[in-house]
Order: sequence, then structure tokens, then C-alpha cells
Amino acid sequence: MDTMLTTQTILSLLPARYAADAVVIFSFLISGCALVARFWRPPAAGSKWVVVWTLVTAMAQLRGWNRPADRKGDVTDRKP
Repeated sequence: MDTMLTTQTILSLLPARYAADAVVIFSFLISGCALVARFWRPPAAGSKWVVVWTLVTAMAQLRGWNRPADRKGDVTDRKP
């Protein structure tokens, strides 16, 4: 199933006010994780921070999700 269709289906079940808040919070979380992942070096293999670093980098890789729909496929739409 398409991720965007799933997201639209879930958000359509919520009242508009709460759906908008959920999208803003999730987008902020993704952007924050991308910023942290940019400057945080990977921890040593045996470190207790490996799990946290893995979660943060996984969230950071979702940053294409919060891109506006009209920008998909645009010339400026380049993933690193």
C-alpha cells in the first residue's frame, strides 16, 4: 500500500485541528532528527547510545515524507 494513501486515510479519521497538529509535530520531529543526525557522530560499536543513534538516524531519513506534494519530482527535489 502507498505510504501517502495510508497517511491520508489515518489523518482523515481525525478532526482537522488534530490532524494538522499531528502533521506539524511529526514534521518538526523529522527535521529535528535530521539536524541532530547531521552533527552527531556515530557512537562506538559497544556504546549504550547506539540504539538512540539508530532511532534518530532512522527518523532523519524520513525527511522526504514532509515535502510538499507539488515539489515531488521537481528539479530542486534532490535527496542526499
